[in-house]
Amino acid sequence: MIRFSKITIAAITALFVASPIASAQELTQDEVVATMVGKPITTRSFGVQVKLRFDANGVLTAKSFIGDYVGKWRRGEGNQICSTFDSGPAKGTQCNTYIKVGENRYRTSSGTNFTLNQ
Repeated sequence: MIRFSKITIAAITALFVASPIASAQELTQDEVVATMVGKPITTRSFGVQVKLRFDANGVLTAKSFIGDYVGKWRRGEGNQICSTFDSGPAKGTQCNTYIKVGENRYRTSSGTNFTLNQ
């Protein structure tokens, strides 16, 4: 009986822990644009807090204590949003999909977590 209880508790715990990620839906490009464009976003990159902003004109700004960078964003294939920086720690182009993981919290397909600041 004790063994059955431990297995049952472990299974129930696994369901609760996995549920938010398993039920997270990939956002469409339109949802990402409607949710994030024009709003301040906070994330961490290379161990540093970064403030991002996607503007409606395709400009992407990233500000941190190590520097301020201006790039571009665009719609990619499928539900991807792509960002390009010509310099800085995130130099190059990266395309990601997005999922909502909590109240004003999101995660990219590359594993970056960020918060939408209202």
